[in-house]
Amino acid sequence: MPLLNSSFADGYMARTLAESIASKIREQIICGALEPGQALVQEAIANELNTSRVPVRDALHILAAEGLVQIKSNKGATVIEFSIDDLKQILSIIRALEALATSEGVTKLSLADLNQMESLLIKMESQTDSIREWNILNDRFHSAGTLSAYGTRIHRLIDKHRLLVSRYFHDPVLFRQEVAVWNVQHREIYEACRAGNVEKAKALADLHWEHSTAALLKHLQQQ
Repeated sequence: MPLLNSSFADGYMARTLAESIASKIREQIICGALEPGQALVQEAIANELNTSRVPVRDALHILAAEGLVQIKSNKGATVIEFSIDDLKQILSIIRALEALATSEGVTKLSLADLNQMESLLIKMESQTDSIREWNILNDRFHSAGTLSAYGTRIHRLIDKHRLLVSRYFHDPVLFRQEVAVWNVQHREIYEACRAGNVEKAKALADLHWEHSTAALLKHLQQQ
């Protein structure tokens, strides 16, 4: 008797194909190739990827659940477009969650966690010419500093909201203006964590998000 019947196997392959398509679209949204408000036409995407419309539809629903895509009846899917107030709220949530995770997590960081943070920091400081690579390392650095606090629960909440604003921090103009400051702030946070100074680490993490929020909003308002 086969371990997987054909309907189960077909369903699994459909899910993995949809997830693969979602990953491609997600990457294009984050890097700015797909702009806020841009229509995501199922037929066009299916033709480009040489697939049917069904996995594309499922992929768009995955992205809608993540908050990156908006789907309206009779209007189709578009890349989500946030107002300034939306961004302020999302950034405030990230700031509050990371402050909470930092205050709880610093004393729980293992030597391996701290060494990982240091290794990521060194790589970030040498990757200032690559927006994509720097942001990948940045996400991993923040994860290393917060995952120890409450495990995966708060980590998922932070990641969910960071994903919503990720594309804005991939903006090349903003990146060039701020990357040196961000690297300095990250090193200060790391050193406070290494010293086990909870209050200083929390204050520095809060300052980091306060600065990043102000820089992003100023940049958007100048466009």
